[in-house]
Amino acid sequence: MSDDELCQTIRFMRSAVDELLSYVEDDLQRSTHRAHARPPDSQLIAALQFYASGSFQWIVGRSCRM
Repeated sequence: MSDDELCQTIRFMRSAVDELLSYVEDDLQRSTHRAHARPPDSQLIAALQFYASGSFQWIVGRSCRM
């Protein structure tokens, strides 16, 4: 996503997302790639999208390509 799309979608600037990711990345990292675990950045963006929109399945899935 471009910086503008990211800000419109999750209401955070990319620099803020990067900083948040630095705090939670170790907790979100999976030790296995079995079951196609999503990378930490995708998990964080999906969560922020949910918090910003209150919607989950269609909007979050579309923006995170899940």
